[in-house]
Amino acid sequence: MTQPVFRRFLGIDWSGAEGEYHSSIQVAQFSCDTKRLQSVTPPNSPQWSRQSVLEYIRSQADQRTLIGLDFGFSLPWHGSNCLPACFERLQNARELWAYVENFCEKAPFFHGGPIWLSEESPFRPFLKCWSRKFQHEGLLFNGGLLRKAEKAAKAEGFQPKSIYRMAGPQVGMGSFAGMRILHALGRVSKENIAIWPFDETERAKVVVVEVYPAVFYRRAGQTRPTNTQVKNGTHLEIVRKAVQFFEIESEADIPHSIDAMDAFVSAAALFSLSKKPAAFHVSDDTTISAKEGWIFGLPSFRSGS
Repeated sequence: MTQPVFRRFLGIDWSGAEGEYHSSIQVAQFSCDTKRLQSVTPPNSPQWSRQSVLEYIRSQADQRTLIGLDFGFSLPWHGSNCLPACFERLQNARELWAYVENFCEKAPFFHGGPIWLSEESPFRPFLKCWSRKFQHEGLLFNGGLLRKAEKAAKAEGFQPKSIYRMAGPQVGMGSFAGMRILHALGRVSKENIAIWPFDETERAKVVVVEVYPAVFYRRAGQTRPTNTQVKNGTHLEIVRKAVQFFEIESEADIPHSIDAMDAFVSAAALFSLSKKPAAFHVSDDTTISAKEGWIFGLPSFRSGS
């Protein structure tokens, strides 16, 4: 396969929270034309919404663009008791996204709430949700239930959370909301928007990949900044070193929110890693290439076997 060549790189930090606009949704961009890495503000409002992110992604087809989204693109699909029994006939992640969209279609702003709130949700036995408003732990909940990519990340020393875990630090709510976005993107011609590793990326004008920003910080020999480091200003050097590791000498102001920093470093990492021949390798394991997906930038598919 010919190595894709991109001119623009977007890192997008995500949110699965209720409501329309979210300060935690952050977008950063690096352009090969301007040589600038910068945070991107939404076109018509002070904060991004999931809808405006969707529209922004769709607008990027004027140049070859690589976009990283920070949520789980799918669910564990290997082993027993990892999916509701009614999903055994599903062939791939796209069918999963379509199911999530159909189940949540009445929830506004691409929220995934019905997945954990509705008594009719087939996911409820698998979920642990714990908040002020709602407490639930299903009989089949298993916090160690991970996709092969997440197991590979764990083997590398990271601490990925099961998508079914929605208590404290978690990725689940954002992932189910994100699947609705992926379903909407998947309805666009694959020549315009491809979702890796489920689609061929060679001809697509826009390629969307799953990212885990902690992986990028680690590759750069850094650790994701903490709130304490943001308060005392030491985050600036961490982010600067990470960006420089990924071959970008940026004079742009480094953002001061951790969400924005994650987007910033992700955009820089996408620029650098996309030039490596193995970056878009597609596994022969259809559990990965068709169903579970993979986290862009993890060392190899073999790590997830």
